[in-house]
Amino acid sequence: MTATAIAQPESEVPTALVRCLSCEYDLRGQPRATGHCPECGMAVEPSWQRHAADLPPLRLSSTTWLRAMALGCCLIILAAILNSIEAVSVIRTNRGDDGFKMLAVVTGLSELAAVSVGLWLLGAREPLAPATRRAGAGGGRAARFAVRIAAVILLVLPFAAIAISVRFTRIERLDGNLAILSTALAWVTTWVAMRRFAAGARRAARRRLARWMTVFAWAAPMVWIAHAVTNRSIPYAERAEWLLHPHPLVGFIEAVVVLPGALIQAPRWSGGMTPLLPWIPEAVISLIGVVLLAAAARMFFVAAAQSPRPAARDA
Repeated sequence: MTATAIAQPESEVPTALVRCLSCEYDLRGQPRATGHCPECGMAVEPSWQRHAADLPPLRLSSTTWLRAMALGCCLIILAAILNSIEAVSVIRTNRGDDGFKMLAVVTGLSELAAVSVGLWLLGAREPLAPATRRAGAGGGRAARFAVRIAAVILLVLPFAAIAISVRFTRIERLDGNLAILSTALAWVTTWVAMRRFAAGARRAARRRLARWMTVFAWAAPMVWIAHAVTNRSIPYAERAEWLLHPHPLVGFIEAVVVLPGALIQAPRWSGGMTPLLPWIPEAVISLIGVVLLAAAARMFFVAAAQSPRPAARDA
């Protein structure tokens, strides 16, 4: 009596090229319903669901990538908060309160670290990123590298500026060149990051949020560029102006802090409120940017909580 092997039904042992959504291992030959990735232990079924979907749901993405994107958003929000604290300390220092100098230094360095690490995370590669046009833009290799290169430049730029300024007598010219560079970095990083967020929002079935993010990706950088070219100085006291540079994703966030006090004092100035009026839309745009970042962080955190995990990590 000879024993015969009982073959599994063909439908349960797929032969098409399907890669694990976590580690991208080739899952051909693994049982769809009960199989696990030999490399990382992820169940095969979620990877097949992602493979079969025209536009893969955001929750069927790598948990590591989703958390990286969420954390990147949180770090950019933290950088905006630190920048606002730095703005208060700079204003107080320029008004003669020297006790705020150390606060300005600490918050400034912390902001640099937060925005650089945050942008680096936002340039993370998504395993099995969907190639369909419906998924949106911003996930290609060139776009991701642009964000990470910008993160490095933004980290090095202030220290390079200090070193260069020692040899230059015309600081205004150096500051003008730095303004052009920082505006270009803000434009590129904001466009790429917001487009990635919008693509994620569409995959999370949040189409209204995706529209807001897409509009912001196109409109906000254009406003920043126009403002940086025409006039980037904000008056915050009589005969006192501050040259501002737009920041990635949050623009001229200092305006949110500077404007309230400046508007109160403006009637006593010779120029009145007129020089401050263009900064009101900038403050509104910056607040919208922070709100969209918070919405993106929540969206990625929720998707990460719902995403499938390898069996070894669940144990």
